[in-house]
Amino acid sequence: MRWLVPLATACSVGCTSLLLVPTNEDVASWSEHRTFAGDQVILFKLPPDPQVRIPPRRVARLAPTSRENQSIVDVNYGYGLPEPRIAELKVIMEVRPVDGGGMEPGWTAEQFAEFYWRRTLACEARISPHFPKFRPQVRSDLPRLGETTWYQLTYPDVVSGGRISGDIFLRPLSPTHVLAVSGLYYDYPFMSPEAIERRRALMRRIVSQVRVEPPFGFGPR
Repeated sequence: MRWLVPLATACSVGCTSLLLVPTNEDVASWSEHRTFAGDQVILFKLPPDPQVRIPPRRVARLAPTSRENQSIVDVNYGYGLPEPRIAELKVIMEVRPVDGGGMEPGWTAEQFAEFYWRRTLACEARISPHFPKFRPQVRSDLPRLGETTWYQLTYPDVVSGGRISGDIFLRPLSPTHVLAVSGLYYDYPFMSPEAIERRRALMRRIVSQVRVEPPFGFGPR
């Protein structure tokens, strides 16, 4: 449930020099990848020319020993500016174990969301020990993106006028694991709300390209 740890990374890395080319938002130009997670395969597409921290892994680690080990990809992107500049979007995909498991394939999206949030609150001491400013205004939604409904958690920063610092999209993979796709927006305190929304739209497009075969729970309808 340590889903705010990447926000610390975004804050610390965003000031470094990560020169990138603008992101190509034409899905037809994106590369296709697949990661095996037990008996399932996670299929996804990514825009070209990222800065790669963790390249797409062929096999997910279902018993990770660290947060880095549970990531199946970790990449940074520039955005639609006419010149290279620092990264403006970090995309992380993870297969996360859920303490104690207990998820059921017959659940609706609403039931999964309620279960996951209860587990999150039960682990509240680990939510954001170093960045409590994100905690008071966490928002949630259940958007339909691509083949399924996702549980979306959104993190406004109350110190920066409520600007969105990141979004995390979750869906169950099995009784014991979830797929988490995180979008973290570098330099969000200095972006206009419109600029942040453009990056959020790109993140939703990335999430819409993710498929799981066979799906678990509230998969394709």
